[in-house]
Amino acid sequence: MSEKVGVEITNSSIGGSNGFELSDNDELNNFEFTKEERKKYLRKVDYYVLPLIYVTYMILAYDKGILSHAVLFNFTLDLGLTKITITPHGISENNVRYSDVVTVFYASYAAGTYPLTWLSTKFSVKKFVSLSVLTWSVVVFTTPACKTYAGIMVNRAILGFLEAGVAPTFNIYMSRWWTRKEQSIRSSVWYSAYGLSGIISAFIDYGLGTVSTKLKHWQPMFFFIGSLTLVWSIIIFILLPESPQEWSRISQREKDILKAQQENENHMNQKFDLKQALEALTSFNTWSAGLLAAFAGVIAVGLLNFLTLIITGFGFGLAGTLALTIPISVIYIIGMVFAGYICRKFNGLVYLAAIVCDLICLVGTFICWFSPRHKKGLLYFGTFLLAFQSVQIYVGYYLGTVNAAGASKKTLSNSVVFALASAGNIAGSYIFSSTPGPEFRGAWIGCTCVAAASAVIAIFSRFYLQHENRKKDKLMSESSTEEKANLTDSSDLSFRYII
Repeated sequence: MSEKVGVEITNSSIGGSNGFELSDNDELNNFEFTKEERKKYLRKVDYYVLPLIYVTYMILAYDKGILSHAVLFNFTLDLGLTKITITPHGISENNVRYSDVVTVFYASYAAGTYPLTWLSTKFSVKKFVSLSVLTWSVVVFTTPACKTYAGIMVNRAILGFLEAGVAPTFNIYMSRWWTRKEQSIRSSVWYSAYGLSGIISAFIDYGLGTVSTKLKHWQPMFFFIGSLTLVWSIIIFILLPESPQEWSRISQREKDILKAQQENENHMNQKFDLKQALEALTSFNTWSAGLLAAFAGVIAVGLLNFLTLIITGFGFGLAGTLALTIPISVIYIIGMVFAGYICRKFNGLVYLAAIVCDLICLVGTFICWFSPRHKKGLLYFGTFLLAFQSVQIYVGYYLGTVNAAGASKKTLSNSVVFALASAGNIAGSYIFSSTPGPEFRGAWIGCTCVAAASAVIAIFSRFYLQHENRKKDKLMSESSTEEKANLTDSSDLSFRYII
């Protein structure tokens, strides 16, 4: 006999703007369903909706990281972004202009995060995402036409702004399909698309870059990903469902089951609440999660945009450099999925996982900082360890979303975290260009500092939020249960922070 699962539903949770209404033949209280019914629903959504999110994010990651491969094929030299100087001590690379190009992308990304995320709540998600993908495909197509420093700066600035709304929108979109607990492993899966993108793009870009054509060696890379992005914008417009209520592949019974299990359904209310927005800007969790994402972003930009410069600086050739980016991408995938599993199975270990990975990153930065330059295998191993920062990136993004409740608060908190991650990327681009390559000594000093600071913040945040949960336990035991009405996490006594 199938095991029954009971969920009590209060009147205030019915008919939220998730697009749900319980069917008339279902009871409002003690709604029952079997685990097998729930698993059947999850299989449908996991095999259809999640791959659409995954591929979209993988293409976004490809666009973000393509410069790292293009620099191996004279991209920076052709556009005057790198100045090479021969000194008595060897070759010195000044990458300040390249750093500017990286920075302007993330500055625009940060600037576009909140307005575009807010805009996505006012329109159809499928239309917003497909239009975003379409517009940035056009920008990528025009990149090979850039001939100057000014031209590529404008190109990357526009691209960063157009890409800014997709990831935060998907973070909120996921709460329509999965409960808070179910979102953890699934969001880690689509964040891991960065890693798979790095693996696939290494092979594709090496092939495109070594083909002899009338074009410059780096130009076919942008034409390829621009074409792929254009095609995908059409596919996502056709296939991406707006919400469970509008999706014909699941039954009304399955829609009711999801509604019954939704935690904090009221967060999808579309009305802007100024009080909630101000609360988001003063919330400890917003800034804690945001700082974790920002510090991880400093290291992430090194691995995403400067990795090939770093590895070639160790003494590896073109093919070897691209090959050595692949293990780092694999660790990124493993780290992301591991973080999602920890968040799904062990509520009290989320911050601890981030702390452990901060310590691993510290070991990596010390190796790159102090190791002799002729020991290129050891230097690569130090860089390899930095890939574990993927766990912290996920923790920052995840906690910024699931530890916020209330429509306006969740949207703004989510946007602040992504904007701070971009700020970390901006800081990282200048840290990695603060001293000339190929040694990047200033970068390793900077990464050591942010990894240590990140560990301190994670430790403090873990104990602070644990204290807040205990305060709520005590207050709840002393008060009567009240119906929810678009409450925020701080005012909802039944809400518990994931730590």
